[in-house]
Amino acid sequence: MLVNDDDLTYAKIRFDDRSLATVLAGAAHAANTLPAGVCWTAMWDMCRDGELPARDYVRLVAGTLDAIDDPGMLETLLLQTVAVARDYAAPSWRLTGLRQLADALHRMLVLAPAGSDRQLFCVQMLAGLATSDEHLTLLRELLEGATRLPGLRVDTELRWLLLRRLISRGASDESTIGEHLRRDRTAAGLRHAATCRAAIPTAAAKATTWRLLMAADGQQPPTSAAMVGASLTGFADLDQADLLEPYAQRYFDVIVAIWRDWPAGLARRFATAGYPTPVISEQTVAMTDECLSRDRPPPALSTILLERARDDQLRALRARSRDSRA
Repeated sequence: MLVNDDDLTYAKIRFDDRSLATVLAGAAHAANTLPAGVCWTAMWDMCRDGELPARDYVRLVAGTLDAIDDPGMLETLLLQTVAVARDYAAPSWRLTGLRQLADALHRMLVLAPAGSDRQLFCVQMLAGLATSDEHLTLLRELLEGATRLPGLRVDTELRWLLLRRLISRGASDESTIGEHLRRDRTAAGLRHAATCRAAIPTAAAKATTWRLLMAADGQQPPTSAAMVGASLTGFADLDQADLLEPYAQRYFDVIVAIWRDWPAGLARRFATAGYPTPVISEQTVAMTDECLSRDRPPPALSTILLERARDDQLRALRARSRDSRA
């Protein structure tokens, strides 16, 4: 018996051991039904609350993805599972989880109908997950035209997406950014190039981006809102926690002044996107607490910091602790 099987109300449900084993064993056989969606939601909640090991959730989804036909369910489930692998899995298993999801996407891509939305979705998601030599080689060959998938149009936006992943994984160098920018001398191209440069996986690239983000007088952003947003996107790469760790304290050193002096929309963007989200640690939580008590930021900024620290960071730490015991 499944509680709330028609999803008629909001309710957090939990499975006992036998029920959970049943769900884990039979998820693929009812992957596209409403009760299956209720089960996915319940397991997502269990994982977020540190009750289900992240690796169990990732393995289940990776083994079930190709059986899911509903586009909305597929997208939601995959985005949630990527977050689980990145944030909730024990650091020692994190890369394994990402590779399992990438392998599943690769299998789906091979089977996807030519020119279908499913085919494009698989490529786009793989461009955000690829870590292995095999998958990075596929991205490079799609970018360069060495591999062509029937029906897939590698347009300008997709080219930039593929390049960004190659750059961020150290599988391509800065010269290729210039080559692509010469082919796309548009405002969007300039933003994509800024994102790619900020995603270069070196300490020097991060330092350069940080200097560009900080105005000389510390009061105004040094460039347009669009370019600040583009640079932040590449700078705060979710798979570059080690490179971002030195900037956690720097963020808290400047965030109150930026909130006060920058235009409201841009300050909010920096507050959220610049927060050291990938640096999941007790130290990040402690820095947040210190900023809140020392600087007494305005209520709107305090809300952002409290949500990030109390919810995202602490939740991830609890989930990682649970997964490390699996």
